[in-house]
Amino acid sequence: MSARVLPLLLHDDSGLTRRNVTVDHLVVAGWTGRDRAAVELHIKELGALGVKPPATTPIFYRASAARLTIADSIEVLGDASSGEGEFVLLQQDGRLWVGAGSDHTDREVEKYGVSVSKQMCDKPIAPEFWPMVEVAPHWDKLMLRAYIAEKGKRVLYQKVR
Repeated sequence: MSARVLPLLLHDDSGLTRRNVTVDHLVVAGWTGRDRAAVELHIKELGALGVKPPATTPIFYRASAARLTIADSIEVLGDASSGEGEFVLLQQDGRLWVGAGSDHTDREVEKYGVSVSKQMCDKPIAPEFWPMVEVAPHWDKLMLRAYIAEKGKRVLYQKVR
């Protein structure tokens, strides 16, 4: 087992606490979303790239916890990788925490093996997490946006509610 120790910032009733958190397992949830039409659109987009959809959705992929990072940038092989803004759930000290991150994936490898592609790239996550019980009451108001650099300009790539 390849665990990863990450210096995270946990928000709770006592304020902000910096903790070294050991992550033993990483599971990536794929093909997910409350908006079924948006999920279907994403399936079609990936299908156009040659990525076969799973038999059922959502689907869960195991990945190495060593792939998690809070680094500002990651190194990838080639130019066929991309990230997607995602919520990140963390189980720590008997509590569920929520943060944000990216399931960065190699799109070329994804064409012949989605589970293999999940191992190809590091998974950058933001270092701050909040208790899920505090976030849940206003979950539907949260907006997650991801931007990319395109021709030297910052362009909205993804907007998820």
